[in-house]
Amino acid sequence: MNENRNKRSFNVALCGIIASLAIVSMFMSGIIPVLMYTMPAISGTLISVIVIEVNKKWAWSTYAAVGILSLFVTPVKDASLLFILFLGYYPILKSTLEKIKSKILSWGAKIAIFNAAVIIFYQILIRFISSSEMLEEVNAFGKYGAWILLGFANIVFVVYDIALTRLISSYYNWFRKKFLRIKK
Repeated sequence: MNENRNKRSFNVALCGIIASLAIVSMFMSGIIPVLMYTMPAISGTLISVIVIEVNKKWAWSTYAAVGILSLFVTPVKDASLLFILFLGYYPILKSTLEKIKSKILSWGAKIAIFNAAVIIFYQILIRFISSSEMLEEVNAFGKYGAWILLGFANIVFVVYDIALTRLISSYYNWFRKKFLRIKK
């Protein structure tokens, strides 16, 4: 019984620390414009620690808490939307998608989920947040502007997915063993 209580205390403490770091990271997205994209990705990467150390159920709960809180504390609402619509839950979903035996199907599922998130993000932005600014930026590329941006976003996503894999692997194989002294 005491072991269960200690494990639960550890889970709550770890999730609270990760959520706090993710919220601070999200808050920082308003400091420098490029951080609008970087900080939600960092916050999502932090959530992957919970997947490794606890489980996906706790990671989903932490994602939900950070997502809701980020709506209130993040100065740039676009960053909150990026976290909520993709960057926050993708590190949790990633391991499931990578269990698909076929690499082509695995990548197809990843890209399909990413594109759905981007389209929803874009629709929310143009309808509710910054429609005139967004439309001007897209129109600068001509009538195919949205497709060009989506193609570029897919390239960035592939680089992000590879980088995330390497970060998670480094955490699991190096950081945990060297600093946390965990041998699993």
